[in-house]
Amino acid sequence: MDGKQVCNTTEPNVMNCTDIEIPYGVHMFTMTAVVDNVETQHSPAYVWTYSPEPLGPPVFINFSISVDGKDVQVGPANQ
Repeated sequence: MDGKQVCNTTEPNVMNCTDIEIPYGVHMFTMTAVVDNVETQHSPAYVWTYSPEPLGPPVFINFSISVDGKDVQVGPANQ
């Protein structure tokens, strides 16, 4: 998020990121992969504007990602 790592995983097929604090404003999310300490280029950015409602419920972001034509699950593994 905005050039800082907010989540990681060692599972090759599932990424489950919870409890990430996202401050008010416009944010850019990208993804990379790291293999043998070498990081790939960043994916195209997903721009998201967070404007919470006072006393509103939590907000969840769901990403849809594919790598080499195969869908990669992102989010809770039980969804």
